[in-house]
Amino acid sequence: MWSIAYDSLLFVPWLEKASLATGLYLYAHQGDVVQAERYFERLSKEDRWVGEPETAMLIYSYATNGRTEDAIAVFEQLFPNREEGEFGSPKAIHYSIIIYAFAQKGDFSAMNEWLEIMASAGFPPDIYVYSIILRGFALRGDVDSIIAVLDQMRAANILPTVVTYTTAITLLARRKDPIAVESVYKRAIQEGIIPDRKMINTVMNAHVEAGSWNGVIRAFDYLNSSPMRHARLAIETYNTLLKAYILIGAPFRVVSKLFSRLESTGVRPDNITFTLLVQSACDSGLMDVASEIVEEMDRLSTQPNSDIKVDVYVLTIVMAGFLRLGNKIRAKEIYEEMQTRGIQPTSLTFGAILRAYGRENSDESLQIAEEFVNSLMSSESPRTWDAPAHGGKSALSQIYGPLIASFARKQRPKDVERVFQGYLDAGGAPTIGILSTLLNCYRCVFNVEAAKQVWPQIFQLGLRYTRMPTLFENTKGDVHLSRLQANILCIPLSIYIDVLSAAGLHTEIAEVWGKFQAHGFAFDSHNWNHLTVALIRAGEPERAFEVLERVILPFQRQTDHLLRLRNESPDTPLSFDRLPAREDLLSEPSEDPPMHSAERRAKAANTVFKQIRQASEEETDLFEGDSGDFAHPLRVLHQISPSWNIWAPHNATLSVLLMVLTRLQEGTLMDPVQPEGIPLTGADAQDQAKSAIAREILGRIYANYPKAVQVVLEHESKERRRLGSDYDQTYNWR
Repeated sequence: MWSIAYDSLLFVPWLEKASLATGLYLYAHQGDVVQAERYFERLSKEDRWVGEPETAMLIYSYATNGRTEDAIAVFEQLFPNREEGEFGSPKAIHYSIIIYAFAQKGDFSAMNEWLEIMASAGFPPDIYVYSIILRGFALRGDVDSIIAVLDQMRAANILPTVVTYTTAITLLARRKDPIAVESVYKRAIQEGIIPDRKMINTVMNAHVEAGSWNGVIRAFDYLNSSPMRHARLAIETYNTLLKAYILIGAPFRVVSKLFSRLESTGVRPDNITFTLLVQSACDSGLMDVASEIVEEMDRLSTQPNSDIKVDVYVLTIVMAGFLRLGNKIRAKEIYEEMQTRGIQPTSLTFGAILRAYGRENSDESLQIAEEFVNSLMSSESPRTWDAPAHGGKSALSQIYGPLIASFARKQRPKDVERVFQGYLDAGGAPTIGILSTLLNCYRCVFNVEAAKQVWPQIFQLGLRYTRMPTLFENTKGDVHLSRLQANILCIPLSIYIDVLSAAGLHTEIAEVWGKFQAHGFAFDSHNWNHLTVALIRAGEPERAFEVLERVILPFQRQTDHLLRLRNESPDTPLSFDRLPAREDLLSEPSEDPPMHSAERRAKAANTVFKQIRQASEEETDLFEGDSGDFAHPLRVLHQISPSWNIWAPHNATLSVLLMVLTRLQEGTLMDPVQPEGIPLTGADAQDQAKSAIAREILGRIYANYPKAVQVVLEHESKERRRLGSDYDQTYNWR
């Protein structure tokens, strides 16, 4: 629609050049090569209408998609032999865009070659060029290349700027590591960098991506109260805050109300704002509302100076929403609408379709899904969907990941291995997420040996994520950077602990736990809960209660306390300013990761909505909060959302501990799970002696771990009310 508005301006002679140049710029930044060439051709028909900006944008339309060969072909067509031609001679910006194209593609060798060509042409790379390169690698999440570029900058005595630091923070934010983000931010301050609004907003986004809701609120309050704000916050800050609401599972009525309040701030919603609103409506299952918002976006796109447009991301969100509700007909209509509009589907689009097939959970649907993947990979058409990852999952993992996960849920390891091999053959790289899916599949089918082969691969990938400390000089002593992405292996560790404990390999658990700790990785609440169950399986009930008493419950109380604190005028946007002792870092409490799964967000939104409806008028007013405080509802949601307090004993953990107390009260000891083929030890012991030992253990548990016992007994009361007459049968562990 917006292109129609620009086309209409072409009939006004004095606006024609400006309109064409603007259209070229917009299409180039979208990576729409066809339209960019169309506008460039119109410009080139007039004398002196094509200059440095126009030729640069034509090359950029290819570069932004990582199409390096095409970008070079256009470069050489415009500037034969890199000399003076019809459109002048190549300038620094033209070389920079070619270099950016290789950074987008991740081709470090070719990028260096063009850096030398650029220098030979009389344009030595400066901070601007290196910033472009860093941005390209940051979008790909390519840490190794970023480190190499920073080394080159140091060798050339080019000091990092606020843009350089913001690029590094952007990468860390996408890796969901707010602690390392804040450490880099502090490093920038020490180097004399004056943070701008974009840099602080990137810190805020790091907390959003990691689900560190207190950090989001603190960064927002800092921006909102800081003298540097001048007049008002920018739309980028409000977009980041709205994303936090969506990821925490806020009901649509909350997000919609905040969206409506934007008008009172004098800030105009942009395309990202509307996209977030569509996402919220779809998460809440309000597909009619989502469709109405899309129609409104179409209407706004025709207005002068509007940047609102219905793009592939908006339509993919709507299509995925219909698929989650099982409405294949409407989903297909949305997909066909993409084609009608000339919008190319992305890997996200195809991933949504593949996840829908997986949710059907039938052999036929999985066969269709696999055939769909094979057709994408064997198609002779250009892979327009195989675009750079932009910091998230790669295009190939978006395509193969849902199929691998579907076979894993059906506990079909051979099919998981086969599809995974196809992913590797297609050029995909092993990831912690995909390997963790494979590990969990082996856990479900009790294939211990296969799990033991996968775990070292996962651990090595985790170690690779700890290379960021060399990003900037003089960070060796920074305790936060020394544990970058320290929680990245928490999920696979829990899976592996369960594998080993169920197999009776208790000594190996201790070895894995110790190695994990020695390399500086952090343990989360799930790890400690799984360790508690593993200790029960190892026949060590006292140590299991000790973990609950001295680790899980204290961190639960600490998290609860931090939740209630808020300084609305902080003097820093940082939340991790206090450096804890090194030994404390290994079990530092973290908040629940954000719900990037739409299914989990929908469940959370439904739960919160029910709680709001049950609340009194006074509590509802508290939820809505002051109309001028955009972060207040997030703080309340943080308290009532079902996912807010991850530092808590799991119900499954409490049930196991309750069974332990019940058995000890009956005078029965806990026999450790033994490896296959090894008989139970102590089976010949006298019942009377075992009963006495059981009573002694029970006495020590009550004496040494009273808070843990209290929590377990409270769980018992809840279970008796829930199960009624079925309680004794459920907890008679015999």
